[in-house]
Amino acid sequence: MLSDPLLAMESCENSIYTISTQDTLPSSMALSSSSSESSHDGFRGGGLRAKHVAAIAFALTSAGPFGIESCVRTAGPAWCLVGLLCTFVFYTFPEILMTSELMMVSPVCNGGVVYWVKRGLGKPAAAFVSLNMVAYAVLGLATYPTLAARYFKDIDEGYTWLTPVVCYGVVLLGFVVNLFNLEFATSVYMVMLVAILVPFAIGLGLSWGTWHVAVDAIIATRERGAGLTAENVNLLISTMLWLNTGWDALGGLAKEVSSPRALVVGLSSSAVAGLAAYVVCMFGALAAGPGPWNDGYLAVAYGRFWEPLEPIIVVMGAVSNFLLFASSLSCVSRLIQAMADPELGLQLLPSFLAQRMPGSGAPATALFAISALELLLVSGFDFEYLLQVSTLLHVFVFWATLASFTQLRFRQQGVERLWGVPGGRWGAAAVLCARVPVLTLLCACACAVPSVLIGALAFNFLFLFLAVGWAWHRGGLSMSALRELDSDALAALGTA
Repeated sequence: MLSDPLLAMESCENSIYTISTQDTLPSSMALSSSSSESSHDGFRGGGLRAKHVAAIAFALTSAGPFGIESCVRTAGPAWCLVGLLCTFVFYTFPEILMTSELMMVSPVCNGGVVYWVKRGLGKPAAAFVSLNMVAYAVLGLATYPTLAARYFKDIDEGYTWLTPVVCYGVVLLGFVVNLFNLEFATSVYMVMLVAILVPFAIGLGLSWGTWHVAVDAIIATRERGAGLTAENVNLLISTMLWLNTGWDALGGLAKEVSSPRALVVGLSSSAVAGLAAYVVCMFGALAAGPGPWNDGYLAVAYGRFWEPLEPIIVVMGAVSNFLLFASSLSCVSRLIQAMADPELGLQLLPSFLAQRMPGSGAPATALFAISALELLLVSGFDFEYLLQVSTLLHVFVFWATLASFTQLRFRQQGVERLWGVPGGRWGAAAVLCARVPVLTLLCACACAVPSVLIGALAFNFLFLFLAVGWAWHRGGLSMSALRELDSDALAALGTA
């Protein structure tokens, strides 16, 4: 049956650790005690403290200011600044609140979006969402190596020979780092994040005498591409959201955090750091004077203050995309491992993908399979197409997550959570009011290109066909299971 592959979620629900934070109680009570594990009855978290959560979240969602060039080129510095602030208020902040609450729904489970949708919309919807997540995650991972390689090429055609080296190097290095335990990987991420931001800090210090140039550019929007027109609104919004996506992928690490406080503080710190990185680094580049703001322009701009900064920032661009790839790979590999784990009954994927590496516990076979597939994708597709198709596939997960949040908060009684959105139901309603318009606009932008729509549907149906074939082969699929798809689940699936 289609419901059988989600028995892992039943296993999570049968776990014996809960703490009640009903809607009638102030959400602050969930954080009023010590942040140690003992403060939450039976919650046995992992070793990720707030600094670890912040590091992996920053690496997963931002990893530096690279990519801001496209926003400035599209709409100019003034509207880019407005866009960054609006994205933080209406997209990132509500997303963090919603994700934190869903991650702390008791019993805590590393199932992420799959688990949340199962709790909110039922097993059939969760089965389809899990397949959709694999599809968009596999495509989305390939965008980072291709972008890292193009950063070299766009700076100087002499770097063209490095394109395949950078593409394959990012994939292989991400595979190696993820073979170690998660605490070690996040420590590596923190060191690399510091290395990425240091050149920008140096350049910003050297630019202090020309900060008035940046202020004038923001006020007058005199940079190339300045001014916001109806034609480039969609491009600006799509790019802004892409620069700040990835929060839902952290659901696969729910049981790895040491406490709910560590989760919330870590995610919030990461969001503020990401906004600051984009704004401050853009300001420094504006202080260097007018420029084309093509991909890689940050390196050129900071190189005007001190020439060695240009090649250093080019290299840091590759490091940044490596961090995005490696941190995403950490989450995706654990999702696939859970979907294949025979001990939990989650058999949407073959059981060999559930094998873990002795010692570190890393999902070794899942890491190997994903890395091999990424090597093929970066060899055959360009960045723009991969980005657009993966974004459209992601839209379905966004809607499914929001629908599950609504069900768990407003329609299901007795849901226990270790942390809740401040303000109870009113706070949750505010999150919904902020999310719905943004997701509607994102959906419209993603469907604007017919070839992208066709590619996304084809890729989704390919994964669905393979999974149904696997379930049928195992004898777990029947017509009676298909009839169990209730109207709510079908309505949720129809939002794709």
